[in-house]
Amino acid sequence: MKLAFITQDFPPETGGIQTYSYELAQHLSTLCETFILIAPAKKNQAEIDTTLPYPVVRIPCSNTLLGFYLKNRLPRILKEYQIDHTFHAQWQTLKPAIKAKKKGILQKVMVAAHARELIFNPYDSIPILKGIYLKHQSTSLLGADQYFPVSRYTANLLTAQKVKEEKIKIINNGTDPTLFFPTNIDALKKELKLKDKKILFTVCRHVERKGIQDIITALPEVIKTIPNIHYIIGGKGPFSEILQQQVKELNLNDYITFTGRIADIALNQYYNLCDVFIMTPLNSKTDIEGFGIVYLEANACGKPVIGSSTGGIPDAIRHEETGLLVEASQHQEISKSIIKLLANDPLTKQLGDQGHLWVKEEMNWKSAAQKLYQAMLSV
Repeated sequence: MKLAFITQDFPPETGGIQTYSYELAQHLSTLCETFILIAPAKKNQAEIDTTLPYPVVRIPCSNTLLGFYLKNRLPRILKEYQIDHTFHAQWQTLKPAIKAKKKGILQKVMVAAHARELIFNPYDSIPILKGIYLKHQSTSLLGADQYFPVSRYTANLLTAQKVKEEKIKIINNGTDPTLFFPTNIDALKKELKLKDKKILFTVCRHVERKGIQDIITALPEVIKTIPNIHYIIGGKGPFSEILQQQVKELNLNDYITFTGRIADIALNQYYNLCDVFIMTPLNSKTDIEGFGIVYLEANACGKPVIGSSTGGIPDAIRHEETGLLVEASQHQEISKSIIKLLANDPLTKQLGDQGHLWVKEEMNWKSAAQKLYQAMLSV
């Protein structure tokens, strides 16, 4: 297969789709006869591109306009590298490839689906533009040959868009066990004065949808049973000040630490520092957790996880096998799930060990890429 991977989101920028694109490209490039990646140009792109074992074609445009700028450029790129298949990280770049296929330049056009890009409409408050955008989305989506959603929830979003079920193949996300793995953190625990604490950990962008406020609300009930609990909240965002104010109002300053952004190089240590990882996102009309790679990262470190049963999270957590699923915003249920794990060391270890094995054997990027490649061959 001679494949072009087209993505609006790629390093040096960071984020879920950036990780998805980078990790899958690394493995797909070793499986394909020819492989190139097409992405928007970025200021520090050379720091990434020069380390990659495949060509990266950078288009000078913003992320959202990549599809528009490829309208006239894509046929030339495909011919130059003799590409016969395209795989798109987002539907927004499909139209130029569909047009190229109609001209006989391409054999197959395939696309991933994550969730937010299928439910978010930038013109939601402008009825005329909203309708135009939805029509553009529909004609783009229905022009692809094959769809690879990352979860069952995302697959259902596609069928709601009238995509035929036989054209849908779920390929779950993964993580990298060489980046996230069990390691001793006794020295760090001592340095942070958390040696005798039961540690709960969340890392994410601080927005209301992530549900951190619900975990904070549930914490006083947990403290009654687990008085030595300490909750570490990593990351930052527009909701950070509201969360910090909530902690003050509930007199939880001694039980909660905000770390700010955690450097990628330090993230493995923080996963290993905790006893349980937790993130309980909410349902939203314009955004949703399409999968939840963070749960796999924690599992890779041998840690059990707690997540809400919203969006694609049930694909990232095997309930009572690698972690626990709870109803979003249900504070009592959240507190009970935390207590269930932190008060039962054997159960915590069992779920953590099972999660670690799941990532090692199945839920990793190498396995995801191999499944994706085999599915592409059958299109």
